[in-house]
Amino acid sequence: MTRRPASRRPPRLPDRERELGRRADAGTAVPPREQGPRELLKRNRVSGCAHPRFGRDEVRSRARRVVADDPNYAHGIDVGDIEIDDVYAALARNWGCTLDDPRARLDVDRTIVQLDRATARIADVAGSGGRVIFATCRPASLLPLHLALARDAAARGARILREREVGAVRAAGRPDRSVWWLEGIAVVTDGASVLAHDDSALWPEIDFATGRAELVVTDGALAAGALAAGFEVVSFADLDLMVLGVAADRGRPVTIVPLVGSRPAWCYEPLLTLASQGAHSTPPAR
Repeated sequence: MTRRPASRRPPRLPDRERELGRRADAGTAVPPREQGPRELLKRNRVSGCAHPRFGRDEVRSRARRVVADDPNYAHGIDVGDIEIDDVYAALARNWGCTLDDPRARLDVDRTIVQLDRATARIADVAGSGGRVIFATCRPASLLPLHLALARDAAARGARILREREVGAVRAAGRPDRSVWWLEGIAVVTDGASVLAHDDSALWPEIDFATGRAELVVTDGALAAGALAAGFEVVSFADLDLMVLGVAADRGRPVTIVPLVGSRPAWCYEPLLTLASQGAHSTPPAR
């Protein structure tokens, strides 16, 4: 029994910490708690978290520019006359994003549900031998995700439309860019690096090179460009594409998978796990 006064004794450990300590003393390893895809999406700051770039004021500013039909935010999509409340409603319905918090937040459960709808639609088109175009504006983040989805679609029977390259195209104000296809995914390059961009006007170059498709799977401004051109679109969409949400609410053919689109590529691996767990993950027997 200790003779030290109570004020000098170490703090009493909670029951769980005492149990972990006893296991460690006994040489028993305590296995780490496994995290499922939902928790990993939140931990990786892909969804279900405060947005790393958008706060409430930024969302309001961008929403006003969509209402004003600013070409940098409307991306050529004609959604008719809209009010600011239409944009806020689209954000809540498609991203689970409200203006209640100072930091914009995406709803991780909405991301999961919409991913399932997106993969189901890709599987439907692929199963009928449909033509699909894959392209990305955010290759550093989303290229591996597109590659995996394209391989799965091809295994199901989809015809992945591609070309080898299209040179001397204008992208983001530069006339010396090219479009290259990396294993079926269209990306923009300067000939040395694969580049991110936000230029919906690049879409006609891809469309002209590949031909008409039943479905376009893409992200960023290319999703807006494809939708404006009359294509059905599956889009991985960040909050900078809120005009897509308005279009979806008005019946345009776009399936939005809400996510933060600027995280490292490994952060999106839980999406592939979820896709593989869905009912659409196994190609039908031939």
